[in-house]
Amino acid sequence: MKDKKGFLFVLSIFLVLSYIMMSLSVWVKGAEVSERAYSEIYKESNVELAVAELSNKKVEYVSDLVMQNALYDLSSYSINHPLKQDDNTPDKIGYVKKALKEYFLNGSPSADCFQDRNAPQPKLASSFGGWLQSLNESLKGTGVFIDSFNLIDFNVWQESIDAVNYSIKFNISMRDEAGTTKLSREYMVKSAINITGFVDPAIARESSKKGSTIYRRFFFGPYKNSSDMAPSKISDILAGQGWFYGYVINTSMADFIDEKYRHLYILMGSYDDIKATKNYESFGAYILTSRPTEQSSACSGKTNEKNTFNAIQYDPKCAASIDQNTQMTRPFVVVSSPPSYSSLPDCYNLITNSSEKCALIIAGANPQEVLNEPTKKYLKTGAGVYDIERLRDFTLCGYYVKSEKAPSYLQRMLANAYDLNSTNGIETFLIGEYVSHSNSYDFTKYSALDREMFKQVEPYSLIRGQTGCKSEGICSSEPSTGVFGLSENATKDYGVGDITCNNGGAGCK
Repeated sequence: MKDKKGFLFVLSIFLVLSYIMMSLSVWVKGAEVSERAYSEIYKESNVELAVAELSNKKVEYVSDLVMQNALYDLSSYSINHPLKQDDNTPDKIGYVKKALKEYFLNGSPSADCFQDRNAPQPKLASSFGGWLQSLNESLKGTGVFIDSFNLIDFNVWQESIDAVNYSIKFNISMRDEAGTTKLSREYMVKSAINITGFVDPAIARESSKKGSTIYRRFFFGPYKNSSDMAPSKISDILAGQGWFYGYVINTSMADFIDEKYRHLYILMGSYDDIKATKNYESFGAYILTSRPTEQSSACSGKTNEKNTFNAIQYDPKCAASIDQNTQMTRPFVVVSSPPSYSSLPDCYNLITNSSEKCALIIAGANPQEVLNEPTKKYLKTGAGVYDIERLRDFTLCGYYVKSEKAPSYLQRMLANAYDLNSTNGIETFLIGEYVSHSNSYDFTKYSALDREMFKQVEPYSLIRGQTGCKSEGICSSEPSTGVFGLSENATKDYGVGDITCNNGGAGCK
């Protein structure tokens, strides 16, 4: 009996120990399985986190930076190394698109995109591919890296004159170092890069062929098309002589104008008020708001004039002469409908750094013609008082405007840019360096429109009131700024026919 009890005790102890060992083995195996699961979850979480952090918004931000840099670099490089024209694509810009795609992806456009087959130095660090490499380096600490980049689509086009549109669609895959976890995500970026401030490669390229290179930058003002800058008539005239563009000052404020600047001003007021102004002769021109007083003359059907400049008197033989007490050799007009001073167009005075009023006045004959034949002061062909401030603003600010006769921004990277045109074409006026006599050629005879660069214009195509042509004396000389002129077609496009030197009014030379 004792032996049986001993056997049962030993058997019980063995069973208990076996159960304990089995429990420990199951626990250990469970712990191992849990540890492996947690490790996989950790690795997968890292990959998911990396993919989540690479949001579409962040990718778009980087893409815009890369694309802006690619556009700027390619545009600048094309000044001396223009891109080839692709006759098989709309607007001929197939190679421009190809170069931009390669610049964007790896910072290295191929040589076959350029007319001289001279490719720029690679700039991988500035490309999207370079950014992916940098991103990979920063991910090393997390045990995750970019496994693959697959480009699905890339396109470049223009929807407006002042921006370049682009879209890119691609897939990025990420995995952990052990290769056990891999996740992919597709990205789609559609954006536009504004070109304001970029250098115009066409102007720089063409100007360098005959003189110093002009680095003109793109700026876009409030003008939608060329007709927006057309001059508008403020008033018709009854009489006058000559022509003049300048600041306008009312007689009531004339005393505030410094004597040394008065030659730049048009004095406006009645004849009596003008004559009463101290040193009124020092002003450059005059707008008379009062009509002359008429008196009977010795000539039947004719009246003598008083209280006006170059008042006409008739002798018994009906010969007209000028009353010497009213003789004026400077430009003036007698307006038919006197405008209020406040209604005149605003302009900016660079000398006084203040806002002024400005106008262009044109009579039908020059002062010498009126002196020789007094009644010519009544000629009205091509005469009037004009507002040309929109045209001057566009010119002096260097704005570009839409023109379907001109090349687009992307076309301006091509060698023969000015032979092309586009629905997104742009053009501008060239003054300053372009017309400067410091260059090795005479710009005065060329059109001021950039797509007509080096196209000769006739002297009668000069535009009154523009640079180098503010008065007969300046326009007939050779000012350092050159003289602003346009071709016949451009004159029509910009609606400036009323103020050209061949409009039938007082001559410019």
